[in-house]
Amino acid sequence: MRNSLIILLALSFTSCKRNNQLNLNQITTNYNNKKLKIERVEYLINRIDSFSNGLIWNNKGYGLIEKDFTDSLFGFSFYGKRFDNQNEVIYYKGNGFIISPKTKSYSIKNNLGIRSRPKL
Repeated sequence: MRNSLIILLALSFTSCKRNNQLNLNQITTNYNNKKLKIERVEYLINRIDSFSNGLIWNNKGYGLIEKDFTDSLFGFSFYGKRFDNQNEVIYYKGNGFIISPKTKSYSIKNNLGIRSRPKL
């Protein structure tokens, strides 16, 4: 039994490979390279807001963000829809729209908050 344990320990020490350790610069570079390859992100969201008066909002929805270098404000386009609301929201090339498939109409949303893209 003792000989088996010694052989097992010897094998485990000799068979271990040394891992290449990554430094912070390598991790950051790898992250940035992967980030640049992302073209679109789709997601389902569940946002729960609890208020001091006991009211709780439980909102679920869908979002899509696509990279758009021609957009001078954010650099992306956006589509969003809450599942409890018939309206859909689109942001495309500096313009925001609220679309109502039920009434087959849309309205332009001008209050986008920021009006300039931060300098990187």
